[in-house]
Amino acid sequence: MALAVVFFGFVIVAIIKLVVTIFIAICMAAMGAAVAYGCYRLGRAWWDRKIGIEAEVPRIDWPTTVQRIALPKLEIIPYPFFPDKRRPCPDHIIGTSGSWKDVLQMIEGFPAFKTAAGPSDLKQRVETCRKEREAIQATAIQSADKITDEQRSQLECRLIQLKAAPQATEKRISAQLNHMAWNMERMKDGGFWDRRRAARLNRIHSENLIRLCKTIHDIKDVARAEEQAIQEFLNPATRAERIKSQLDADLQALRGIITSNQFAGAVAEVDAIDNLARLPVDCRIINDLKLEAPHYIHNRGQPIQSAQIDSLAITPAGVFVIEVKNWSKKFATSGEGFSPYVQVNRASTLIRVILQEAHITAKVRSIVAALGKLPEKGEAMVAVKGVHQLAGYIQWFQTAAVDVLAVAREIERQAQ
Repeated sequence: MALAVVFFGFVIVAIIKLVVTIFIAICMAAMGAAVAYGCYRLGRAWWDRKIGIEAEVPRIDWPTTVQRIALPKLEIIPYPFFPDKRRPCPDHIIGTSGSWKDVLQMIEGFPAFKTAAGPSDLKQRVETCRKEREAIQATAIQSADKITDEQRSQLECRLIQLKAAPQATEKRISAQLNHMAWNMERMKDGGFWDRRRAARLNRIHSENLIRLCKTIHDIKDVARAEEQAIQEFLNPATRAERIKSQLDADLQALRGIITSNQFAGAVAEVDAIDNLARLPVDCRIINDLKLEAPHYIHNRGQPIQSAQIDSLAITPAGVFVIEVKNWSKKFATSGEGFSPYVQVNRASTLIRVILQEAHITAKVRSIVAALGKLPEKGEAMVAVKGVHQLAGYIQWFQTAAVDVLAVAREIERQAQ
């Protein structure tokens, strides 16, 4: 037993000695590497001082690129002036059509059309521009010709500068590089240190020649592109073609807007709002209403927490949740799209619960207002009316002493 302990002790001591020896060897190697690196740096610094060539290397002002000038935009279409037909909403009308807001965003790039009173006015303006297309194009070309004539002399001078830019840059930098080459050749016939300096200058000279070639190539590319842009700017046929293409693209975009689903929805929603504006001023009409309840509400097993309502009419006779649709017969019978009856009933349920939790008594009714076709209603407890029948239908109900202002305040409080 004692023999095993002694043997184990010898092994431990041997391992410790080995570890210490390896550690000392690593430290010595590191110190040797550090000393060698320091000697190298000192030797390199001494060598660089002996063959210093800073005075022989010229400071070359390398151009970054040719600074391009901004050409005036010629594809500005002078659409006819349309008077601002927007009118303020009556005090009892709050907000406007959600689809109409979407349409206004779509025509953001056409200022002449943003002052339209509504979808019908916008459509009329687009049709006017389509009919007067030739006159609009001619006016745009005349305006572009006038701008071009004002810029012609300046641009012609610019073309001369662009043609001379590569040669001027090459001449300026080549003179400096040629002086460096002359010094280099002179040093080659000198002593040891001069020959070393010449070798280093030769490497720098070669690098600068490569950079010069690349710089001249880049300048030519940029100058060529700008020359082409200026030539197209000054070319009457190119100007006319660009204006024609821009006008065609604008009219096509506008045509796409007035044939879009958003525009069709806006037509129906704006007509519905105009009809609801006939209600007495003691009513409140809230449009494009987005509601979110603080908790989920269950409606026939389906959870509801939020709803979007096209129009909400609050009258002394009750609250009317109105969903407006302008669907084609093909779409209405295709089974596509969310059922307007389910949609309006979900919103009505949410309104009903919000008022109940606020201890406000008011009858909530659902209406689907249509300008086009609708799918089959089935057994849904929803009134279906035309958008021009809404005010008359709502006024048919007898007053129930609903606190219109209290309902409106609670609904607006819950609105997003």
